[in-house]
Amino acid sequence: MSGTSPESTMVQLGVGAPDARDFAMAVRVHRADSAIEAPDDVPVVALHGLTGAGTTWDVLGTALAKRGRRTIAPDLRGHAGTDRRGPYTFEQTTEDVVALLDRLDVPLVDLVGHSLGGLLATRVAMQQPDRVRRLVVEDLPAPWGGPPEHDGDRVRRWRGRNATLTAYALAAGVKNRQRHYQVAAVDRLLVAFGRRDPQWWAGLPQIRASTLVIAGGAGSHVPQSPMTTMARLIPDAHLELVDVGHRVHSTDPDRFAALVVPFLCGEPRDVSP
Repeated sequence: MSGTSPESTMVQLGVGAPDARDFAMAVRVHRADSAIEAPDDVPVVALHGLTGAGTTWDVLGTALAKRGRRTIAPDLRGHAGTDRRGPYTFEQTTEDVVALLDRLDVPLVDLVGHSLGGLLATRVAMQQPDRVRRLVVEDLPAPWGGPPEHDGDRVRRWRGRNATLTAYALAAGVKNRQRHYQVAAVDRLLVAFGRRDPQWWAGLPQIRASTLVIAGGAGSHVPQSPMTTMARLIPDAHLELVDVGHRVHSTDPDRFAALVVPFLCGEPRDVSP
């Protein structure tokens, strides 16, 4: 069964305003390999980054299926097959993830998130600490408003990068209205990344999940030092550097899987030099 393609489905979510009760989220599901004895019943929910889609987790989902794990990979609001309507805020997209867990009757979950997805995963883990067992955060552009050593030039560089990405997304959207994301979603969420969020930093110690933070290194446009601080503030977290840039899971999927799959399967961490 591990060689089969993931299933794609639409899940109706009752999230947001009353007129949004018919909000539909596209979801890809990688089923656990039926040949594995006593598979882990706790699903993995994997959240993609800005401009991405649930398909980005196909390699990881296949690897986890071979270990008896089920992976659920939704398209976030405004992306790919999910409804393209706002509001496009961190609060709403976090609510979407919680609503998906409720709709699928998932009382306990392992969360994986890249970039924007990593931010959403940490927010869910803060809001519902008893629901998130393990947490993987990949190259997260941490919000500003944390320790002062993360301000200054790195803040200005990230905001400048946001402006460049916004201009690119707008231009691309005008040229090709069939892109797999809504330009307004990218624009508004990029703006949100540039705002200060001291409450997010204050909430990190509330996370109870065993946490793996993966940083992309010097090749990433995301400032790296905040991830070191984040890993220090989360009570049960450790940091791994994979120096291949922002998209570790797709640039070096073997290395990413070698770190993430054993972690999600509860294997002891190799601390040998």
